[in-house]
Amino acid sequence: MLIVIEGPDGSGKGTVAACLSQLLEDRTRRPWPCVADPSHGPTGALVRTALATRDVDPRAMVYLFAADRLVAFPSEKSMPDAISERYMLSTVVYQSEHTPYWLMRGLLCDERLRRPTLTIVLSCNLCTCKQRLASRGRLSERYEEDAQLAAANERYEAVLAGDYLQMPVLRAAQVRNMLCGDIHAVDATRALEHVVAAVAEIARAYIPEL
Repeated sequence: MLIVIEGPDGSGKGTVAACLSQLLEDRTRRPWPCVADPSHGPTGALVRTALATRDVDPRAMVYLFAADRLVAFPSEKSMPDAISERYMLSTVVYQSEHTPYWLMRGLLCDERLRRPTLTIVLSCNLCTCKQRLASRGRLSERYEEDAQLAAANERYEAVLAGDYLQMPVLRAAQVRNMLCGDIHAVDATRALEHVVAAVAEIARAYIPEL
């Protein structure tokens, strides 16, 4: 099973994913490792460099992420249960504006890519996201700048509302399910323990041991 934690930068994805991993391991008595997207391998390093430098063509980012997932994302055989901080939906949200439909669908629907069981989107208003990012005390990446952050936040909320006008690759239910699995939303403006509890409650419907 692959659980994906999605949401705009500053919504708390990494923290929630780590907490969920520990909670699931404690309750199911089996590993639930967190997977980074981009990865921490060589191809992931290329993606992270591109995110930091901001001078890479936005369309090239789609190829970089696709290559990293093909090379580095763990297969179901090697890692049966996993939690990923970001995955396919992030590419749709952040890259749809600059990427033709045919290219986006072709790269994301590659049969070699692992498919998520469910995607949980952490819904968080722009002000809270910006405050959390500022508290990190580091330089922002290309998608953490105000205009990019606002656009991403709007697109995540559009996904939750079933509005795919700006993201045509998600319009077909079959493709949407392939890229995201079941989509759920959690209010991430609340205290961490409440967010983790809400995410765990969603996971409970998919994991009998919970």
